[in-house]
Amino acid sequence: MKRPSETLRGADYFPASSPIFITRSIEHFEYPYHAHDFIEFAFVAEGRGFHHMEDQVQPVRSGQLFIIPIGVSHVFRPSTTGDHKDKLVVYNCLFSPLILQALQAIIVENDIQSFVDTLVQDAISSISVLDAKGNISKLFTALYQEFSLVRNGSYSCLNSLLLQLIIEIYRCTLPDPDSNNEHKQQTTFIHTLEHIEHNYAEMISLQQLAAITGWSERQLQRLFHKHTGQSFRSYLQEQRIRKSCEMLRDSQDKISIVAENVGYKDMNSFLAVFRRIMGTSPGAYRKDGLLDK
Repeated sequence: MKRPSETLRGADYFPASSPIFITRSIEHFEYPYHAHDFIEFAFVAEGRGFHHMEDQVQPVRSGQLFIIPIGVSHVFRPSTTGDHKDKLVVYNCLFSPLILQALQAIIVENDIQSFVDTLVQDAISSISVLDAKGNISKLFTALYQEFSLVRNGSYSCLNSLLLQLIIEIYRCTLPDPDSNNEHKQQTTFIHTLEHIEHNYAEMISLQQLAAITGWSERQLQRLFHKHTGQSFRSYLQEQRIRKSCEMLRDSQDKISIVAENVGYKDMNSFLAVFRRIMGTSPGAYRKDGLLDK
């Protein structure tokens, strides 16, 4: 027997300037069973619980994303009634199909066009994907921040992030391509770049990365040139200087402390690399940044 539900209206959610609405909610048992006249992407950010959809109940956990089409009744429930233990936190991206028609104008690939068509025509079934690589989580964090802190260009940025999210969801629906050697190589190299992103201040060497990836130093160097257009050393220096620029803008730390925090033990080396990449000194860069504020 179909349980009663209310219908949520997009007109009650969407700002006048953008048919997108982003929430981050702790689910509870009082929230009503509901349908809506817009599309919803629901992403489980934390915890475990259950997703009640029409006459089905599915256990859910962190990292799962659900596409809920127009008119489909559903609700998320936590696994326990406790206020703090095992809470279920869900991001919701609500949007009108009208925005997809605008986004289609800049989509090049036919398969992604077809995927968006199924959303526009309300022809897609209720599906879920697992965010195995963490990319969907990052996009929802960016969507929520951009929606919550409205600035010039925020709604254009939200449109861009929504398109990125749709593409990432589509990729998650594809068969696992791990058997493809080229794809495995690309995936491993992406993980290598992420390792540098998180450990740029450490003593990272090409030899160390070769040991982590299982590639030879020569092969790894070729991949850096192929995918970044730079040598490993140049790429690492660029990442460190980029991080140092953030620190110079956002902190009052001494320049020597900034240099150490991005992995430089020798101040002269830091100054020389900074000037080569940025075309100015760290002190002048910081001063220019303060003048712009």
